[in-house]
Amino acid sequence: MWKILKGDGITDDLDAFKKALSSQDNIFVPKGRYYLGDTLIIPNGKSLFSFPPCGTNPPSGTVLLFLASLAKCVQIGIGTSYESGIFDGFIIERNGIYVDKTIVPEDSIGLECNNTMGAIVRNVYIIGHAIGLKSNWGITNWFEHISTTCCKKYYVEIDTTPECRFLSCRFGQNGSTDVQGQAYICATGGDTDNISNGPNTIIFNNCHFNLGGGVSLEKWFDVSKITSGHVSEIDTFQFDNCYIESVNIGLYADETVNSISFLQMNNYIVLSNKDFWGVNALTIIDNVQMSNCLIKSNFSINTNKQINFLNISNVTVFGKFTLNTPSIGEEINSVVNVSNIYAYQGITLDGKYALLTFNGNSAAGYSNNAIISGISLKI
Repeated sequence: MWKILKGDGITDDLDAFKKALSSQDNIFVPKGRYYLGDTLIIPNGKSLFSFPPCGTNPPSGTVLLFLASLAKCVQIGIGTSYESGIFDGFIIERNGIYVDKTIVPEDSIGLECNNTMGAIVRNVYIIGHAIGLKSNWGITNWFEHISTTCCKKYYVEIDTTPECRFLSCRFGQNGSTDVQGQAYICATGGDTDNISNGPNTIIFNNCHFNLGGGVSLEKWFDVSKITSGHVSEIDTFQFDNCYIESVNIGLYADETVNSISFLQMNNYIVLSNKDFWGVNALTIIDNVQMSNCLIKSNFSINTNKQINFLNISNVTVFGKFTLNTPSIGEEINSVVNVSNIYAYQGITLDGKYALLTFNGNSAAGYSNNAIISGISLKI
């Protein structure tokens, strides 16, 4: 089947890929530079493999080269039902991206899992798209050893999909191909009929977020444009052992997000330019836990809703830590634990609480267990 492949980066090899995918289930692609004139679709139950790329800059390996103007380069599943497939060991590259980074079309996609169930994407470089990687509806997708660069909007977009898991990925190459964009991760969508749909259960473990060339993104994790009347819970976010920089705001939620629920962040470092917290004041904070972290910016939680449970412990804040909750009205029963926080530029708590644990904290050389100076409590 592969005898008709050219792999010269000029001749269109899309038909050869289509023929192989229509006749075999597990397909190994020899190393080459394959020009594809249209979207490569991985049908249900198919696995496409090659040698894992080498992490040079630019990376080397099996390249799938697409038209600069193409809206979508690779798609797993045809979108009509819960389909699945495996895509392993490729570089998805937009033709000419290393010469002119402005050629990326608006809302273009590098790789999309389209209504898939249990799709697996690993050992893949994605270069030169508005959205590097998109999970669109479906359920339970796995992403491992993914690297992305030159994404002009989002590095990852999760639209309505529940259960997306990312392991040992790098977003941004810390090189000249990185460009200004909106966010590393965007969670959006929602379903007005099916309560089991997402976006929810989003997990990132041992991932690195970092741009080069002096550029940055506005947000790290952007939860926004949630469908009006959605019935699913926008919850269960877990981030462990991650490094994050080149952003202005860490966590962001707009006015369409009713609540941030069951968010867990452990063992991470955030170097943000403005503030780690950018959640809308009307968004409910519900069962949020953050521990063993270093935040190189301000960390300011300002909410007009009572906090159902917030646990912040063993966190170093290079700027100021601020927590403002309602002090009048019905939203005055917040439950909060703030323990072992060190904030270089001070700690301020304001509001009324049903239960507040405030222990072992220090700021500007002072501790709440000794002289409270640099720590302001208005409770």
